[in-house]
Amino acid sequence: MPRDLLEHTFDLIAGDYSDGSSSSDEGRPEMAEVEIMTDPPNRIFIFFGEVFVRLEQRGEMFSRSICGMEFGVEFARLGNHVEFFSVLPEGVMGDEIVEKGTDQGMDMRAVRPSDGFPVGDVYVFEDGRAGIQRSQSCFVNHIGEIKWKEGIIADKTPCWVHSACSSFTWSDRTGEQWTTFMETACDPQRNRDEVFVSVELDNANSRIAMSGLWKMVEPFVSRISVLVLTPSELVDLMKVVGMEENLGENSDGWNYQMRSLSKVVDCTCIVLAFSSENMGSLAVFHKVHGFVHSKPEEADIKTLLAKFIHAWNISGSIENSYHFQQLVSGSSRPAQSYKSSRKSMVPGASKSQRIEV
Repeated sequence: MPRDLLEHTFDLIAGDYSDGSSSSDEGRPEMAEVEIMTDPPNRIFIFFGEVFVRLEQRGEMFSRSICGMEFGVEFARLGNHVEFFSVLPEGVMGDEIVEKGTDQGMDMRAVRPSDGFPVGDVYVFEDGRAGIQRSQSCFVNHIGEIKWKEGIIADKTPCWVHSACSSFTWSDRTGEQWTTFMETACDPQRNRDEVFVSVELDNANSRIAMSGLWKMVEPFVSRISVLVLTPSELVDLMKVVGMEENLGENSDGWNYQMRSLSKVVDCTCIVLAFSSENMGSLAVFHKVHGFVHSKPEEADIKTLLAKFIHAWNISGSIENSYHFQQLVSGSSRPAQSYKSSRKSMVPGASKSQRIEV
């Protein structure tokens, strides 16, 4: 029987997850089989993707940043147990990335090959040109060593699984491995409540066009809980699925377009992430609870997305449309509020204060 997300969640954060441990889980201690009550409910968050270096020209110098782990870091900051699966080279660069991810609260579950393939890199020049080296990275050449079908996800349920498609567009090998990963995460034999799946298209960092990205995602879309798009990706995706007639101006704006798209894209939630200067906001359409557009906040959109999914994770389920609005804003009602609402429904009790929408 599936675990009740609010009453009987397992504490699966057990065993030795050392920084350099094999991603096939060989040699690690078995997960604790004792069921432990947790409050609030706890899921492992699994991230899968490439870490690369971005070098941006500033005058005669280049600034250097490590990219690809930002979303996982946001979840770790919120107190979640985060495991980041990737491929990193042995040596100074790989060690630096592992140390950075570990220091920011993540469990780095990286394959560490020693054959000299580097991390990918992107050079961005002042005139707008970009030089990209990601097709011969260690991630591309050793991605098959992460054995998703050998129990990595099954051993960690209940969990929330996330990836950005762009990491898997740099070779046929990475595309095939993403399919294997999604087949494992979206296994139809598993209860949907055991593994939630979220996906970013991330077209801006991809090697292929929107039509290619959608070809990757479409076979799994009905099992995806959260599909993350930018406004321009929403427009491009609607064209790809043949919905150009729904792109005109409408008084409902994004609400209308997201409702139209949801009739074809059958995932649970479509999320539009808006960013302008230092402000960010989310527009979210849920196929049961409708449309919500959050108020702009002085925050990065990945921070807002993490807050939304984190709040959903804590709640375990969405009670109604009013509760859904709270989750999109990043807040979840404490467990006691549910209990109080249920008690107030018994004969002779005071009138319930729950808002049913």
